[in-house]
Amino acid sequence: MVWSGCQWQTMARRIRSVRIGWGGVYAVAWAFLASSTPVVAATAFTPASITNVAIYSGSSGGTGAYVVFSPGIPNLEGCSNAAGNQVWIDFTSTSEPTGESLYATVLAAWFAGHTVAFEVNGCVDGGLLPLVYQVSITP
Repeated sequence: MVWSGCQWQTMARRIRSVRIGWGGVYAVAWAFLASSTPVVAATAFTPASITNVAIYSGSSGGTGAYVVFSPGIPNLEGCSNAAGNQVWIDFTSTSEPTGESLYATVLAAWFAGHTVAFEVNGCVDGGLLPLVYQVSITP
């Protein structure tokens, strides 16, 4: 459907006629932030270089990938990996971004020679490895 100039003007007038005060703007913004921002107690750490990545099938006890990075952060999230240089990406997670998306981001950074910054929350594999829920590629 092609709109004529008159139809665009009519639509523009309708949009301009909808007005809400600042109180309404603040209420809408607050409702959006409160409903869409998860509150997660987590640890973020500075960019690290990826040194190894391995992927596991479900038959190995867990479906996901571990990422080895340098420098390590001992006692990361209170997990028992003494070197503190590994994190786990869970492929069974259904929340966005999925584990596969996080893994693809890690691979893209690794192949491009960039460092990554992880955010982790909790431990998996019997308390051994921190669980990744966010990955940022850094220059």
